[in-house]
Amino acid sequence: MRIIGLAGSPRQGGNSELLLDALLAGAESRGAEVEKYTLNRLSIRGCQACYACAKTGRCKQRDDMDRLLPALLAAKVWVFASPVYWWGPSAQLKLALDRMFPFCHPPLLGRVQGKQAVLITASEDKPAAAAPHLRGMMREAMNYLGVEWAGELLVQAYKKGEVKNNPAALAKARKLGQKLALGSGL
Repeated sequence: MRIIGLAGSPRQGGNSELLLDALLAGAESRGAEVEKYTLNRLSIRGCQACYACAKTGRCKQRDDMDRLLPALLAAKVWVFASPVYWWGPSAQLKLALDRMFPFCHPPLLGRVQGKQAVLITASEDKPAAAAPHLRGMMREAMNYLGVEWAGELLVQAYKKGEVKNNPAALAKARKLGQKLALGSGL
């Protein structure tokens, strides 16, 4: 089982990234091959709406999405981790999501069906108030691609590293990683 984690926080060691690390550690402890991309360290430009990818299956821009798209294709499970910004994902995660547009067109159309997706968020406010739009956006986007929703972990944590004081949330992340590695989510 191959699991890819996309850390969408601009803060290295931020709460959503710490939760992602716990999930990936749990998955690795059950034999999964894990890979993490810290999006803020990558050079990803915004989609130019040129539709070149609809013709070729490949974006005409040359940047770090050239590495990320094949890694997503190779993984069975995608874990998206992001703080909640204005009821949505971080700019870093949104850039990567927008650039996943080639999955909507031949020759990549259908190649991600059957994969699984997980969302991890950290928000200043309670997740019920802060995360419904991000959660809905992600679920609908994955549904559109034919990617199964396999779980979510929505945690209230604001100050950098605050989630370290929430052992229950970190344990949930590890347990979800273990379940994903064994082929089950939710």
